[in-house]
Amino acid sequence: MTQNFKEYLIPTAVDVPHFTLGHMVTPAPFSPGGFKGAGETGTVTTPPCLANTVEDALSPLGAQVRTLPLKPDFRWRLMRAAKPSFNPIQC
Repeated sequence: MTQNFKEYLIPTAVDVPHFTLGHMVTPAPFSPGGFKGAGETGTVTTPPCLANTVEDALSPLGAQVRTLPLKPDFRWRLMRAAKPSFNPIQC
């Protein structure tokens, strides 16, 4: 438990315990090649997480993120639509 990144010590190769890597092959019975996923999970979950982050950051304005992509102009329109009196200079 650290209070900032200056105190956080990043583990190095010396700190990682020795481990033995093993493989277990279990083909999927429902696909022609026995394939399972190809890493889709890492690409499918990221956009909703980012949208939730933007919505959380804009929650004081009452903004709701319901579409992607999260381009700068889209975020700007969200802020303007949420509170017409929003002024980034005052933030």
